[in-house]
Amino acid sequence: MEPKKYRRGTAREYRRRIQRVLAHIVENLDRDLRGESLAELACFSRFHFHRVFRGMLGEGVAALVKRLRLERAAFGLREGKASVTQLALEAGFENLESFSRAFKGAYGIPPSVFGRSEAPNPRIRVSNGVHWDMGGTPMDFESPAAPGEGFGLRLVKRPAARIAFVRHVGPLDQCGEAWDRLLGVLGVEGWLGGDVDFFGICYDNPDEVPVEALRYDACATVPAHFAGFEGLELGELPGGDFAVTTHFGAYARIGESWERLFGAWLPGSGYEPADNPCFEQYLNSPESCAEEDLCTDLFLPIRPLAHMNPDSPSSDDRFRPETRPATGE
Repeated sequence: MEPKKYRRGTAREYRRRIQRVLAHIVENLDRDLRGESLAELACFSRFHFHRVFRGMLGEGVAALVKRLRLERAAFGLREGKASVTQLALEAGFENLESFSRAFKGAYGIPPSVFGRSEAPNPRIRVSNGVHWDMGGTPMDFESPAAPGEGFGLRLVKRPAARIAFVRHVGPLDQCGEAWDRLLGVLGVEGWLGGDVDFFGICYDNPDEVPVEALRYDACATVPAHFAGFEGLELGELPGGDFAVTTHFGAYARIGESWERLFGAWLPGSGYEPADNPCFEQYLNSPESCAEEDLCTDLFLPIRPLAHMNPDSPSSDDRFRPETRPATGE
């Protein structure tokens, strides 16, 4: 399939959904702003809401909430109507020390000095233009992502695939052990032929989930009759319609390609994310080529964009691989 031309109408729909979330955040800045409820508000699958948000604003939800709370505290300091300790607690910090550290990191000076400065600017410079404003709620934003015309991308339909996988829990840059276990077992048992494809699935949003709790599956395709081996789990990689782009180069920069896919191409594509996780297909390996020659296909599950109905948020049937241990063949 060929990607559709950039559609301003669907881009407006995406903008409207994100504006609704921004209004909710600003109006409820003291509440627990969890991603699942925000995803429902925007009528996006919770699998993909955070990537859409970050892609369109250049800033994640958690970072934006923290910044707006700091800006609100800076306004409070300028007005001199509350103590630094009270403003720190209102900004969601457990103690004055952590608040002062975050505040100085954002403004360059401690909060005690900020309140006495000449005409301080409470607004932290960001490209999206979203700021705390005592006089009202921001309803618009600037997107740092340019419209996705000319974005190297293809639309594909692929069947579901049976996979053997090893789950890694922790920092994503430490998933090598899971790959060593997967490839070690398959290699010893003679299942690493030329028709095996390798995929990675990350289930959690680093903006919401502590880095030590992030889940990632190192996956290899296996035949339908594959019964497995001890130490591996079996599951199914979902099929369907996908937008696919190729990331060239280091895995450490793969997030930039995901952000461009979600922020530049998706809003004007005529599609929205479907209710399955994204995944990556590794076309070569650091063991066989230089880092700059690595090629990774990024798969975004898609469906035609539906007009937002706040009373009917998108369904969210989460994909869960089988978690039963695999037995020997």
